[in-house]
Amino acid sequence: MTIWKIIYNIFLLPALLIFGVVGSLFHKKIRDGMIGRFRSYGELKSFMERKGQGKTIYWFHAASHGEFEQVKPVLAGLKEVEPHSLAVVSFFSPSGFQHVDDKHIDCKVYLPIDLPWMVKKSLKVVQPKKLILAAYDVWPNLIWKAKSMGIHSTLFAARFSENTSKLFPGVRNFYRNVYGCFSAIYTISTLDHERLQHILYPTAQPIVRVLGNPRYDQVKQKADQFTSERTESVLLRPKRLLAGSIHSEDEQVIQGSIISLMNEIEDLNLVWVPHEPT
Repeated sequence: MTIWKIIYNIFLLPALLIFGVVGSLFHKKIRDGMIGRFRSYGELKSFMERKGQGKTIYWFHAASHGEFEQVKPVLAGLKEVEPHSLAVVSFFSPSGFQHVDDKHIDCKVYLPIDLPWMVKKSLKVVQPKKLILAAYDVWPNLIWKAKSMGIHSTLFAARFSENTSKLFPGVRNFYRNVYGCFSAIYTISTLDHERLQHILYPTAQPIVRVLGNPRYDQVKQKADQFTSERTESVLLRPKRLLAGSIHSEDEQVIQGSIISLMNEIEDLNLVWVPHEPT
């Protein structure tokens, strides 16, 4: 693993930082994210001094607003089971940090810059019981430091596309040393599970299970809460199916069902919104 840490921290991470600094000169979204990440440690330290002493802390991370929809039901369930625990939620993208507002979040920050010392002091000041990441936004130093500090780390709603670069020769070795440091990984589908196993083989593996996508569970939960009056009013409207923040991997899961629905319901209109419209 040491060789991959050297390659990442001496070559890959500096290149990413240079890209971020240069990009921030021309792009407000990148600039907001960079500034926020450098401020994160101070905000975490202030939060812990004000509210976190002696509390059980769970640290959730989502790349953006869409990924937080996967975190949301997990976070709500945690608060039901452990109402006195505190939840730190970090975001990579300004679209998540600026627009997510949830009553179960106790501290909202940008994910700290993935520099070894920045990650270490952030984890040290928070001392989370668990580090819980959604989907795909995995940062190597964050996972490596969590493991070395004995912090349980979980990746859920994990997905790996058929053409993922993580399976390429050489690249796979790097990601094996990253994903192999998780305590547990829960994938969306059996295909994701199989691809993950290819990445991890032949090293000692974390717990790996197929648990599905919490976003779909959340949609069903909201539908179950409809009153008869509200259901009737909805049925009077034009029939529209909205698929939002869709990744290519999501298409494999929902495409067949959408086609079946459109064949069954002649006046059904589909609104398809990719995760990255550009």
